[in-house]
Amino acid sequence: MTTSELPKIIILYGPPAAGKGTQANLLTTRLPDYYHLDFGTELRKFVLDALGNYTDQEETIQNADTDPIILETARRIKSDMKQSLPVQTADLRFVIEKTINDCVNEGKGMIIEGPGRLIEEAQWLSGFLGSKGVSVAIFHLYIALDEVLKRATTRYYLASSKKPYISLEDAQSNAQGDEKPYRRAEDEDVEGTKQRYRLLYSDNFAKIISIYQLQAKSLVFTVDARETIDEVSETISAYFEKFYGKAI
Repeated sequence: MTTSELPKIIILYGPPAAGKGTQANLLTTRLPDYYHLDFGTELRKFVLDALGNYTDQEETIQNADTDPIILETARRIKSDMKQSLPVQTADLRFVIEKTINDCVNEGKGMIIEGPGRLIEEAQWLSGFLGSKGVSVAIFHLYIALDEVLKRATTRYYLASSKKPYISLEDAQSNAQGDEKPYRRAEDEDVEGTKQRYRLLYSDNFAKIISIYQLQAKSLVFTVDARETIDEVSETISAYFEKFYGKAI
């Protein structure tokens, strides 16, 4: 299938545990020419590469020549994420701006997962995309806080896969070799999850969506994320067929 008529930028937006990662991975398999950029994964990788550790206080810096600016940025990001605070826009841009610039300038399609946590972040990204004149579609995966908390308490991850698994059993059945499923620290912090839902989503989502609509001329499609993975995926595919004439 050609993708010339599809939007160049596909954004998966919504609160924690809405299923953005799962749907982004499904889209990536259907649109293999698109680059999948997960803000959260990129930030965690940056911290791990710079400090040698993401979850505890210790640092095991392997390279004594690491740029002090990189170290300080990684420490700020780590501190913000551990406190369930939004990563500051300047630090986010330090980590991922070049990737977005390169993809857009090369005309490569992108599936972007998890942007828009701060008003300033939305203003930067939507302003950049608007200035480049690329087509943008946002899939807003809506889910209420009670469902977020329920999902966060049961999901697991594997080092070999980006996507979350809905249960320990699901993760174990997909583990490779001796691989052990694990939970992210932020999922085990109920109060932190509530804070992230408010700070990273409910306080800002209406303003952030309007910014993308005005600055990047983005189409916004709302999806009920309470539905099953397959139902959400089918809804997204139906939007593509209805508005772009292509089912994926």
